[in-house]
Amino acid sequence: MTLHHNTCQRLLDFSGNLYAMKKHDIKASVQHLLAFVASDKKALSLLKKATNDDSRLSFVAYILPTVQKSSSYPKQELIKQDWLREISRECNIRKPTVPSCVFEACKMQKKKTNGHKLTKRHLSQSLGFTAHARKINAARFASVVETCVRRYSATDAYPPLKHWVYETEAIQKRWEEHLSSGDRHDPRNPYLPLMKVDLALLDHDIPIDDSRLFRDSDGEEVCYVFREFCPSKPVLASVNDIVEESIDIRRNCRASFPDERYQMDDPGDLVQIGFSAGSRNAPKIHWVRNITRCNLPDQVVADLNYRSSSAFALFWNLCKDVLPKPIINDFNAFFEKDGILRMNPAEGAAKDFAKDEHHAVTGDYTIQIGDESFLFKNVELAPPCGVFGRNYARAMHFENQPHKYAIAWTVRRDHPPDAGGHFYIGTYKIRIQAAANTLVIWKPTDIHGMSLQDLDPNDENPAFIQTGLAIVTPKRLRKLWRAYKTKAITYDDIILPLTANSNHED
Repeated sequence: MTLHHNTCQRLLDFSGNLYAMKKHDIKASVQHLLAFVASDKKALSLLKKATNDDSRLSFVAYILPTVQKSSSYPKQELIKQDWLREISRECNIRKPTVPSCVFEACKMQKKKTNGHKLTKRHLSQSLGFTAHARKINAARFASVVETCVRRYSATDAYPPLKHWVYETEAIQKRWEEHLSSGDRHDPRNPYLPLMKVDLALLDHDIPIDDSRLFRDSDGEEVCYVFREFCPSKPVLASVNDIVEESIDIRRNCRASFPDERYQMDDPGDLVQIGFSAGSRNAPKIHWVRNITRCNLPDQVVADLNYRSSSAFALFWNLCKDVLPKPIINDFNAFFEKDGILRMNPAEGAAKDFAKDEHHAVTGDYTIQIGDESFLFKNVELAPPCGVFGRNYARAMHFENQPHKYAIAWTVRRDHPPDAGGHFYIGTYKIRIQAAANTLVIWKPTDIHGMSLQDLDPNDENPAFIQTGLAIVTPKRLRKLWRAYKTKAITYDDIILPLTANSNHED
């Protein structure tokens, strides 16, 4: 069972008051516990695995009924004791009286705990989260080659605005009928033409192993491409698992119909994560409610939301110390100007932040690698909203967001370059060839889009897989938040209490 970290922490935070119970009563309870653990295979197994908050909680929750039976103290007092530490202490000071199986389990638990700490330290170093590693990582980013680009008007941009783009005739054949006569959620929207890209008309074509920082003639950063963004392959795989899990269980925000056909204006999947401004008819700020499976237990929904937000917290913390200052300063200005909330899925987080904008700037997130989970505490949380994508494509377009830059991370890509799915910025005639573990930063106001991919539009399980996540913010979210900040409305008017089972968007 996976436990939401906030639930876990509330119980574990009680531990530490070792004097509410009398010492001799604690010792008596520990003796009962030792006998119980020695005779119970599950308790023994949980003890061996109690190396992090989740596994410690599982152990405590399992043994607590036994402690209650052997003690006259109320449950709230028993919860306050750190029973795992008491058992470990008994094993250390009274080895002869401790059952050998419990002693060996404690020994194994301690070894695993120390190993877990060492692994986390190495993981933090590989991700650039330690002081020394941060310097090395910053140097990696600073070494990227810089290129000056020419800016083209909307009429001269290439690929041009409002065109689907593709690279091969094979891709054209797959998509032409679908995009020329398929269903649209709004029939008033015209079908957009398809166009094969003439690579000779591009000014810059960035191959899959090349990183680049593009500046305009004024020296301003307009695009940033960084390959092998995340230094840890296991972390990359973990993030991909979260992305695909969320896409499989959440409503596609590009879906055009409410039924199971999920027909889209844009190919592929795109799901929103974080805070939503609600419907246009009934605007309310709340954690996005787009889970398609009804009647999931509250804890399952909370766990899913926590894992999704953890991916974004990791993404943001990988970015914030190494990206060019103007890009990070743009987001910092967005945070400071509007006092906007951060991506925190905990119940009541939005209302708490509305009362005090400094309340939830930091928080916790967890990375799951294999059977081990690694908790990162008191770190800066991600901006309030983002998306997960899979095999997503979009015609050339531009958009306005409340910050100058958007940030995207292609996590998985398992097909060669001629399979499509590349990112274009028509304003500068740039193509960025898609590759796994690639960071791309651009200005949403510039004309940009994603080329069509070599897959069958009607294939629900295509061999082609390209996944990623992006930090993007709807203008409506900022507008609604600003209304509260300027006291045009109160936070009670804009904040919708988070109810885990209310999964459907207003």
